[in-house]
Amino acid sequence: MISCSDISKISLKAEDKVTKVYASLLIAISLKSPKEMNKAMSLLERHVDGESPTIRSAMLEVIGNTISKYLIYDDSPPSRTSLTTDWDILDSRISDTSGYVRAKALQICSMLDE
Repeated sequence: MISCSDISKISLKAEDKVTKVYASLLIAISLKSPKEMNKAMSLLERHVDGESPTIRSAMLEVIGNTISKYLIYDDSPPSRTSLTTDWDILDSRISDTSGYVRAKALQICSMLDE
C-alpha cells in the first residue's frame, strides 16, 4: 500500500494517464476523508506548484473539498491557520499560467462563496 508520504515524492511532469489517475485519486480521497486529507496537505503541497496543470487543478479541488467539508466546521486554531493558508493558495492560483488552473481556482472560490 502506498502512503501519502510516498506519493508526495512522485514527480508528475507529463500529462499522461498516471497523472490523471493520481489527480482523480486525490480528489476522491478529499471527498471521502477531508480531515485526513487536510493532515496530509503538508506532504502534498509541492504538487500545488508542480509542472502539471492537471495536478495543480486537482490540488485546488482538494483544497476546496477540505475547506467546504471540514475546515469551515472546525474552530480550532490549527484549522483556522489551514483555512487561511488554503485561501491564500486559491488566491495565488487565480493568476496561474494555465487557463485551466485559473478557471478551476475561480470555480472553487465561487463554490465556496455560496
